Amino acid sequence: MPAKAYINRIATAVPEHEVHQFYLRFAASMLAADRRRIFKRMADLAGIEHRYSCFAPAGDPEGPSADLAGRFIRGAFPGTAERMAMFCDAAPVLAQKGVDGLALGGGASRITHLIVTTCTGFAAPGIDLELIARCGLPERVERTMIGFMGCYAAINGLKLARHIVRSDPHARILLVNVELCTMHLRETSELEKLLSFCLWGDGCAAALVTAEPHGIELESFYCIVADERRDLMSWSIRDHGFEMVLSGQVPAAIHEALR
Repeated sequence: MPAKAYINRIATAVPEHEVHQFYLRFAASMLAADRRRIFKRMADLAGIEHRYSCFAPAGDPEGPSADLAGRFIRGAFPGTAERMAMFCDAAPVLAQKGVDGLALGGGASRITHLIVTTCTGFAAPGIDLELIARCGLPERVERTMIGFMGCYAAINGLKLARHIVRSDPHARILLVNVELCTMHLRETSELEKLLSFCLWGDGCAAALVTAEPHGIELESFYCIVADERRDLMSWSIRDHGFEMVLSGQVPAAIHEALR
């Protein structure tokens, strides 16, 4: 009988800069007065209190730059190449912070598999190799990158970890999910895009998955594709960062697919 897989430890990490209220004022400054009222009402309904970013916000949300370093200047937001360079600087630092929260200690040298998921930045060599050096992982650790699957990537990462444990009961898997969504701040007056950006922040979650029977058992997974509704949500690489499309019809579409 295959071994059972368990999440033995979970840790999370966020950057130091709280930016949610700053963003609400920054976004509102790009809208006409009537659209500002709609934006504020919808943002309040979301119930979000805190979001964090690797970027320190500027002092004035209505000023010429969104960030303190002056990289996101109104009318001259950075292109995708510059944003990827920022990602390569900041993502490994946040990922290490998440792994440190697991308090693996000497157990880091016993990790057999490393799974990293992200959809907000890419480079090779990437975060996986950075984590080996930063966290004291074995050089022979088996690495897997799961990219561009959005929020769903963490579920696939856990599913892969379960499959590995079921095939090798001695495996010790480190799963790291890191996203820097604020890296893709866009200058736009489109209400729906500004609202969708309200949901995303920067953060990392790390987990240790093994066959040791303590923690949360990864019992099973289920997947269904609602192909006819694929236009409701997308994440695309553009010239000035990555662009999110998130329709308000997504909850109803999920409900219908699961009936």
